[in-house]
Amino acid sequence: MYKAVANGDGDSTVAVWMPITTKKFYDKYEGEFEDLGPNLEEAKIIGLVVPEYMDIIQ
Repeated sequence: MYKAVANGDGDSTVAVWMPITTKKFYDKYEGEFEDLGPNLEEAKIIGLVVPEYMDIIQ
């Protein structure tokens, strides 16, 4: 999505979860698109939730 917006194939995106999921791509294309700032403040950090009854290795 960053590449598409940077080269004009896309117009915008609101699906950016910084800095957890897409910072690497943001940094790669920074300066090639206009950053309008956050569209959602104080969102919870993205993570994986597993019920206690699941037997997993941590």
